[in-house]
Amino acid sequence: DGQFVMGDLVNSLPLVMALDLTGSPMKLNSGLPYTKIASWKFILALVGHSLIICLGELLQFLFLRAQPWYVELTSEEGENGDPSQEATMIFLCSNFMYLSSAIALSHTYGGFRAKFYNNPLLLLSLVGLFLFNSALYLYPGKLSNYLDIVDVPYWFLVLSYAWALVVTGVLLIFELFVVTLRQKFWFEDDNFRHSDGPVCRNRVASGEDSSKYHL
Repeated sequence: DGQFVMGDLVNSLPLVMALDLTGSPMKLNSGLPYTKIASWKFILALVGHSLIICLGELLQFLFLRAQPWYVELTSEEGENGDPSQEATMIFLCSNFMYLSSAIALSHTYGGFRAKFYNNPLLLLSLVGLFLFNSALYLYPGKLSNYLDIVDVPYWFLVLSYAWALVVTGVLLIFELFVVTLRQKFWFEDDNFRHSDGPVCRNRVASGEDSSKYHL
């Protein structure tokens, strides 16, 4: 299926490979990192992230079904996986969710990893995929046949594209204020203070490149 190939190989694979190449910052924060991955604060953050994506796609789906030109699939068409308006819009919107999730989850992990824009390959992948998916959203052209994209009114595509950007913005804001900016989210020490730490100071003073220390 063309849509699965697009999602797995074109969108997901470059981002997964590039994300791991983000190095460490020159200055580290002092404090004991929080290592209990199964704690409620990590689980709730993940649930909130997932709910924003699901709610965004659900609202778009319901808005599509409310349109007078909407054509509902028969049970036979649904079982055969025939091209449909639902599949088209969910596919186009979900492509942006790949990108927004990659940015939102590119945390500095409390200051132990550099910002995502310090990773040239990741930044290039995000910009390239954003431009490609924007063009695919608004002007699918000859790829329509391969990706089973069916015709919907152009005004609806534009509105859906804007909605995908709004959902992306909400997701980034959620991750920024609920996770990234909350230093206690990453550290067990209540007396956490922002510092470059003695270990990092010694490495910098000795000329050692701290970017090689990955998480």
